[in-house]
Amino acid sequence: RVWRWGHKAMLRWLDETCSSSNTSMLKATGSGWQVSRARLYVAPATWRMSTYRHARHMSTGAAGREARHERPHARAEVQGKFQGRTGLFGIKGLERPQDFPKQAQEAADKIANLRERVISGRAEMAAKQMLILMDEISDSLCLVIDAAELCRSVHADSAWKENAMLAYEMLGDVISQLNSDEQLYRALDVCVKHRVGADFNEEDKRMAWSLREDFERGGVHLDEAGRQEVIELQARASALLYEFTCDQYDEAEPSLVIPAHLADVLPTWMKRTMTSDGATAVNLSQDSLQALLQVIPDEEVRKAAYLSYHQHQPRVRTLEQLLHVRQLIAHKMNFSSFADYAISGKMAASPRIVEDFLHHLSDQLKPRARQEVEILKKQKQHYQALEDGSSHEIFPWDFPFYSLVARSPQHELACKLIRNFLPLSRVLQGIGMLLENTFGISMRAVELGEGEGWSTEVKKFELTLSESLNDEQVLKFPTDDKGLLGILYLDLIKRPGKFGGAAHFTIQCGRMMEDGQYRPPVLALVGNFSPPAQLQEPLLSFGELEMLLHEFGHALHSIVGRTRYQHLSGTRISMDVVEIPSTLMEYFAWDPDFIQSFAKHYVTGESIPFS
Repeated sequence: RVWRWGHKAMLRWLDETCSSSNTSMLKATGSGWQVSRARLYVAPATWRMSTYRHARHMSTGAAGREARHERPHARAEVQGKFQGRTGLFGIKGLERPQDFPKQAQEAADKIANLRERVISGRAEMAAKQMLILMDEISDSLCLVIDAAELCRSVHADSAWKENAMLAYEMLGDVISQLNSDEQLYRALDVCVKHRVGADFNEEDKRMAWSLREDFERGGVHLDEAGRQEVIELQARASALLYEFTCDQYDEAEPSLVIPAHLADVLPTWMKRTMTSDGATAVNLSQDSLQALLQVIPDEEVRKAAYLSYHQHQPRVRTLEQLLHVRQLIAHKMNFSSFADYAISGKMAASPRIVEDFLHHLSDQLKPRARQEVEILKKQKQHYQALEDGSSHEIFPWDFPFYSLVARSPQHELACKLIRNFLPLSRVLQGIGMLLENTFGISMRAVELGEGEGWSTEVKKFELTLSESLNDEQVLKFPTDDKGLLGILYLDLIKRPGKFGGAAHFTIQCGRMMEDGQYRPPVLALVGNFSPPAQLQEPLLSFGELEMLLHEFGHALHSIVGRTRYQHLSGTRISMDVVEIPSTLMEYFAWDPDFIQSFAKHYVTGESIPFS
């Protein structure tokens, strides 16, 4: 078990993996538009591959080996580096909502100057210097647009959200223009074809080819009218996808009135909208729909909720428009379908390979699936006291409810009891011990600066090298000059107006600076845990524990990844492989040694029992 390896063995494994197999991962790096797990696909990613869901590359190649720093002697020095930072997310100058558009304009002006330097100096400029300037363009964009994406997803203040959206749209236009900039493409093309010499290491080569491929996917080969059309189509597709995935429509959300006699089964957070007669008006979103389908015993109410959400006309209309715009993009780019366009440059290579895999997987699962459907049918027949011959077909709105009913009482009791041993604070302590013992990384809570947070529930952590590491191991994990590996914000409590689900956001990518120092990444993990009634701290289910470990896997990927270029930083790798580190992290939830290291009853302090 990994937990029993200890951090030294794990560090050896990471070093071997990153120096060998990650080279092949880089080959798959191409354009991609992602938003950590919720996936908001935005403009083509020549200059930006977004946070979520989001996902990037880890490297300890030449760039990492060149950055060797002394280990810090005073942990207090680490915090001192950031004490002067003010503003939202610790970003200097981001103190008011109006600062977002201001920073977007400053970024756009800086990008214009960098672009001019590349174009005017392309004849004499060293190839590696050109890559550095192009990465500076990418970094200037990401520092603002990634922060804007997080803000519009989690901030409780509408003014902050609106200004973040404005900044996002301003830079979205800049991205589209850059992705189809023929002069930049020609400069890069000359660099790749004729001036890649002995001074280029493997990472430099991957950076050059990745940028070139992204340009070509952005339509740079088209004439001016064609490029402009692609820009407009991509902007439209980005806006439509955001509307669809986040339920952000001009029209009101669909709603459903839950009768008073069903109120007792509703989650606590839904009862806030209870009327005087005991009925509850519920706005239907992805989260609320799933919750209703699990607990409402009345089939007609479940059916009404399911159909109201999925047949909501703004939702259907947005999806149809998105599919149409995507098909136009694919045809403009000379692909037969958007699936062909989206999969090009990925490890899967073609939609046919993906389809074959899914059909093969489906064939393997069908026998078991049929057995489970029969179990659900019997549960429905028994639950509704249907006579033999009566219809007990399982409909889409039945699966969540009868899946819970079909579980044994002992199983349900165990699921409820396990929460008592997984208070969020204990879980975070356990993850901290895991990072320390297995990866040699210390996670320490620190105070938020003035204006740095966006909700009272937000917590801030600094991740540094463990004191238990020896000097040889420290050299393989370059940090900033104070020993900092990265900053991590945790925003894990459900609240109104917040992005639903769970996600890993990048606020600042790691990269090598011109002075030879490594700039650590700044990240945010977002969740939606609901505290039980009269308890301020959430008690996690086993599934929520897995989810939190999954998102920590994304964060760890970004924290320990070391690249010269921010364009290749952290989780910025192909979507084919981005979920590997996060999925591997989930396996710790099944390790008894790990669970027993922290799981204690939130009242008695008793350790979790194992049979």
